[in-house]
Amino acid sequence: MPLSDQHFILVVNTDYACVLDAFENKKRKMDEKNTKVCKVTDVRMRKVLGLPDKERKEIIGSRRYRFQHSIGTQKLQFHAAYDDDEGKKFISLCESPENAAFLKSEELTVDDARKLVEDLKYFRELFLADYEFED
Repeated sequence: MPLSDQHFILVVNTDYACVLDAFENKKRKMDEKNTKVCKVTDVRMRKVLGLPDKERKEIIGSRRYRFQHSIGTQKLQFHAAYDDDEGKKFISLCESPENAAFLKSEELTVDDARKLVEDLKYFRELFLADYEFED
């Protein structure tokens, strides 16, 4: 079932803001340590950087164990895709006059959306160019 436009805006806004916060914190820590080798554990950051998902959610208990496979293989689909098409769609939906009242009710602006997409691209390019990743 596809997300409504307003739900899509909220999901992407939330995920982008969370991953940007993680990138900023990681960069600050890397700068403080003066190192270019980093361990990326945040699932959103790993997805943005194209790194494989390392964590597997372990289900304990026989009644819930049957959900182990679907949780392990599908959990990343509940996060944004963090790709150019998604960023363009996010901005386009925010620019739509039909969503103006919704954006205002959420205290968001089109400029906020553009900045989130721009910042995400900046951090992706920065980390891929300047840092080495270890497991």
